[in-house]
Amino acid sequence: MANKEDGMKKYKAVFKKIFPNVAEEDYMEMKVGDPMEWDSLHQIQLISEIEHAFVIRLNGEDVPRLRSFQEGVALLRDRYGIAIA
Repeated sequence: MANKEDGMKKYKAVFKKIFPNVAEEDYMEMKVGDPMEWDSLHQIQLISEIEHAFVIRLNGEDVPRLRSFQEGVALLRDRYGIAIA
């Protein structure tokens, strides 16, 4: 079973892939539209990469809940039982 640090490392790797110009220390403050490149296209890419990284399938009602880095952590932890801190 993966620990919370592994889950966070995997989640941050997804953000690094989608938003390579954003410093890791800024992830906690990220939300849709901030940075500006977090647009609808990047949202779709982010969803796809999260599904691939965690081997899950986000359902349609959860997709709109992924509006910030922190909301994504809560969604993965609370809805999908992913160990993430």
